[in-house]
Amino acid sequence: MPRWPGEFGWGFFLRPSGIILLLVCGVAANRAAVWVAGRPTIAVGSAGAIPQVRAVSLDFGSVWESREFHWTLVLENTSDAVVRVVDIAGLCRCTRAERSELTIPPKGRGEVPLVIDLYQLRPTVAGRERMVSVAVTARVEVSGQPVEEYRWAASGRARRYLEADPLVLPLGEDLIAGQPGLRQVVRIRPTVGVGAVRLKRLPVGWSARLEFAPDEPSAYQLSLTPHQDSVGPWRETIELDALGSDGRLLATQPVVAEGTVIGPVELLPGVVDLGALPVGTEYRAEFSVVGTPGVEVQVEGIDPQGPSVCVSLTHACGHPRVSVNGPVAATGYGETTGTIRVKHGTTGSYSLPYRARWYGVANGTGS
Repeated sequence: MPRWPGEFGWGFFLRPSGIILLLVCGVAANRAAVWVAGRPTIAVGSAGAIPQVRAVSLDFGSVWESREFHWTLVLENTSDAVVRVVDIAGLCRCTRAERSELTIPPKGRGEVPLVIDLYQLRPTVAGRERMVSVAVTARVEVSGQPVEEYRWAASGRARRYLEADPLVLPLGEDLIAGQPGLRQVVRIRPTVGVGAVRLKRLPVGWSARLEFAPDEPSAYQLSLTPHQDSVGPWRETIELDALGSDGRLLATQPVVAEGTVIGPVELLPGVVDLGALPVGTEYRAEFSVVGTPGVEVQVEGIDPQGPSVCVSLTHACGHPRVSVNGPVAATGYGETTGTIRVKHGTTGSYSLPYRARWYGVANGTGS
C-alpha cells in the first residue's frame, strides 16, 4: 500500500531510530505535567492511573462583605491513588487557609477551610456589589512521582451594606503639619436592611460630623476635618458601622484617607548651586526659613557638617536667613551639608536639611 510522505510503517520502530523515538515518548509521558480545563493534571507512568485533584466548586456566590468571610474549598481526588496536598496557602494576605495539608484517598474528597478578608479586596470606586476573586496554591504529592504545583482561583460577588463615595480620599499635599485641613465630605448610602449608621472610629485629632444628606433621601453625609502632626506620607482609616433595624451590628465600612503632610516651615532654597569657584576663595550660601504666614519662626540652632564652616543668622523680609561660609579647598566637585533646627509657633520643632555645592577651579581654568 502506498504511503504518504513522512508516514512510518511498523518496521520503522524496529530500527534503531524508531526504538529511540519510542523511548523518548515514554519518558515524556511519564514526566509531563499538563493543564486540562484550567487545572493542572499530573501525568504518571502506564503502571497507574492519572492522579488528578480538582476543586468541586470555585464559586462562593453572592455574600455580604466582612473581614472574616468563612468558605470551604472542597478538593476531589479523581484518581485511583492516594494524594497528599501540602503547603496550602492563600496567594495574598487577604486569604488564610485554616489547614496547610491534607491527604485525600482515591476517589475521595478533602476540605480546606478558608478565611477571606473581603475588605482588603475593595476597589477604589464605590459600588454595592462587585466581583471578587482569591487564589489558593498548594503542592500535590503522589508516591514515586514528581511534586506538582496547583493553583485554584475562587470567585464570587461581594455585597456591601454601606456605599461610601468616595471610598478613598486622596488629599495630596493639602495638609500642613499641626494645622486642621480642608473639610472633606463623604456620601454614605445604606442598602436595604440598614436601619442606622454610626461613626465607629476616627483618627486622633480629627473632627467629624455624621448627618442626613440634605439633597438625597435615605443617604448620610460625613463631614471630615483632617489633622496630622507628622510630616511625610500618611494613611488613615475612618470606620462606620451599619446597624440593622433592631440595632444589631451588620458590618463595618472603612473609608480611607491618604496624602502627604508638608511641614509648616520650608527652607528656600533647599539646595544652592554656586557654580565654579576658584580654589582658595570662600563660598557663601544663603537660605531663607519661611513659615506659615502669621506664625512666628525661631531658629534654635544650626548644625553644619564639614571643617571650617561658619554660619550666621540674619533677618530679611521678616524671615530668618542663614548664611553658610567655608573655603574652596580643592579642585573638583565640593559640597557642604547640615541642618537648621527651627521652632514654629506651638506646633513643635523641625530639622530642615540644607546643601550647598560648587565646582572648584584652579586659576579660573577649571583644571
